[in-house]
Amino acid sequence: MLAANFWPALEPYSGTILFAALGLACAVNFGRNRTFHCSLTAPFFLLIAVALGLRTAGVWEFRVDLLWPVVLIGVGVAMLLEWRYTRTSSA
Repeated sequence: MLAANFWPALEPYSGTILFAALGLACAVNFGRNRTFHCSLTAPFFLLIAVALGLRTAGVWEFRVDLLWPVVLIGVGVAMLLEWRYTRTSSA
């Protein structure tokens, strides 16, 4: 991660920063384009960022190996809902 080169203390929080950036990008995209999946994925990614931050800080313990399947399912559900929503609204 590029930020860790300038501030090595951020290295343990690289996952947190990644998901916070994804969440903020989705929030901006939703604000500009009103894409339906971004209304779902923005808070989802920000929630994951908070969870990872709490885990890295030692406040909350959970299995990280379950994180990526949860992310894939969450994003997949958001995309399926958008596909279903846009399919019915354009007909």
